[in-house]
Amino acid sequence: MTAAQLIGEIGVLPLAERRQIMSFARRLESEESLTPEELGALAEKLADCQNETVSQQLQDEILKGFYGQA
Repeated sequence: MTAAQLIGEIGVLPLAERRQIMSFARRLESEESLTPEELGALAEKLADCQNETVSQQLQDEILKGFYGQA
């Protein structure tokens, strides 16, 4: 299943279940910083990216992964 398919499935869930998923995602986001290997993989994706929106998302992920989520 791709991320787009998963997001589509989440969109049709009842509100209470979507809130559980959002809570889970926030908890994941606030945990640890990324490893150097994970940051490197994101940097490679960014270097190859041609889509401005995706590029910005990757930059945001790199910053969060480097500094961690406050």
